[in-house]
Amino acid sequence: MTAAVPDPDAFAALLCDWSMSVAPGDRVGILSTTLAADLAAALNRAVLDRDAWPYIALEPPGAAAERLRTNRTTAPRSAILRAGISVWRSTPPLAPKPA
Repeated sequence: MTAAVPDPDAFAALLCDWSMSVAPGDRVGILSTTLAADLAAALNRAVLDRDAWPYIALEPPGAAAERLRTNRTTAPRSAILRAGISVWRSTPPLAPKPA
């Protein structure tokens, strides 16, 4: 029996609309390994469709683990092992009120 493969575009729409409520002008970070490149590309399209600004960072599998294996005691907190995909959203700053 083979597992059903989810539709990346449908999953990206679900993430943008239900999970994150992406709105025009939002900045959305998409961080993953190249193993999730299809989903990252779908998220990029979905974010652009919502008039928001995507930022994509893909790294080869194992790159985070290599950084941690260097025995650095001051590794940044963002240097974590991740096999899936991380997505963040930032709303634009409010425009100053006219004087």
